[in-house]
Amino acid sequence: HSYNFNSIANWNNGGRNEFHAGISTQGDLYDESVDYGTGLKYLNHNDISLGAYGQYTLRRFDDKLNAILGLRVDHHNHYGTFVTPRLHVRFSPSDNTTLRFAAGRGYRAASIVAENNFLLTSKRRWTLDGNYGFEKAWNIGGSVTQYIELGDKRITLNAEYFHTVFNRQMVTDLDISPRELHAYFSERRGYANNIQIEGKVTPIRGLELTAAWRWNDNELYLGGKTQRRPLVSRYKSLVAISYQTPLKTWQLDANMQINGGCRIPTTAGNPEKYRRDTSFGSYQMYNAQVTKWFRHWSVYAGCENIGGFMQKAPIISAENPESEYFDSSLIWGPLMSRRFYVGLRWHLDKI
Repeated sequence: HSYNFNSIANWNNGGRNEFHAGISTQGDLYDESVDYGTGLKYLNHNDISLGAYGQYTLRRFDDKLNAILGLRVDHHNHYGTFVTPRLHVRFSPSDNTTLRFAAGRGYRAASIVAENNFLLTSKRRWTLDGNYGFEKAWNIGGSVTQYIELGDKRITLNAEYFHTVFNRQMVTDLDISPRELHAYFSERRGYANNIQIEGKVTPIRGLELTAAWRWNDNELYLGGKTQRRPLVSRYKSLVAISYQTPLKTWQLDANMQINGGCRIPTTAGNPEKYRRDTSFGSYQMYNAQVTKWFRHWSVYAGCENIGGFMQKAPIISAENPESEYFDSSLIWGPLMSRRFYVGLRWHLDKI
């Protein structure tokens, strides 16, 4: 059960200066139980917080410069008082260029079992060092958006970078043993770097091309040492094409997704036939769809995972779910081959 209450007061001085203030409260009431194979355990708990906040907005130079400075103070029924500052700045030196910067402190109440119940699909023995706790981190980063005019065409380019430092983090450690899962809130520092570059262009009427690349660098303390977070691709890329005929009666969409490789939690302690590689390589997925538009409705058909790529032997000891080696938590790729579909949409707003 959850509840939320929020109140806001606003003061505006001619649009150049604006101040928001208010109070808020939020509650999450968990009625939770789980059986790891050793009997039913009750993990009921309540997260209740009451806070006040203020936010100042500054606008200058015909709205080319916007800055938001905010501060929250919250009191949690278990974790005490938290102070959360944040700063956002947007600057547009020209109509074609926008720069953004953001920095702030973040706290989050987290519940290990509720947020990781997919990991219960194995025979791993769970060891919990407390079921719920809080995470805290600092985040800083920014982005730049550039528009390039080529005649009557426009190219949109966007690049962003964010760095997050975790001072306290919820960890589900699969690396201590292939037959155990250790879940706890770690005080060891972890970090995450994220870079994304995206471009979009419409070379001819009705045709839109999009390309994006994202890099993830995420490390934390697992299995007794600092290493990369498992089962999360280190990079992802997307190339998408969308074309609509001049009369907007047909539309074709196609995309290619490239998923980079990453680390797999260790299975070295298992018998040889129940071991897996320590990493997986990059793989691609292709999707396409064609749509026929009518006055009040449309029909569409498409195919997902056209190349039919699938993760091989994703479930350890799949033939014997009662085995102590059974584990379906090491999933990193698609489990279904190509899938064809058709559909019909009826547009009620056009009747």
